Amino acid sequence: SLQVRANQKTLSSPFHEIGLADISVHVEWTSLAEAAQSSGAKPIGFTDQHHFLTGIISTFFPEVKFDPSEKRALQTLLHPEMLGRNFQALALGKDFHETLSGFRFARDPVIALGL
Repeated sequence: SLQVRANQKTLSSPFHEIGLADISVHVEWTSLAEAAQSSGAKPIGFTDQHHFLTGIISTFFPEVKFDPSEKRALQTLLHPEMLGRNFQALALGKDFHETLSGFRFARDPVIALGL
């Protein structure tokens, strides 16, 4: 399902408030991964937003000192009780054997997705 929100209100169309609205999609991840597998792809990463962004930040910005407003914004995005566990990321690929930075702290995607 698709949900579009702007200014704490639900919008009826993703074409309202373009560039200003947040769009959320509810995905059945296991079904998506199974469909990809039937086409020869495989899940190479699956995790929540907390672990995904932590992997990216620790890889590319390990020495950055964030200012207080950036720290608050990151806390909102990363904290498990805020947005950290509400959103997930899935990577699918064929013949891909590298670890993607966003999935460096993730569980095995086959186990996490129950495949």
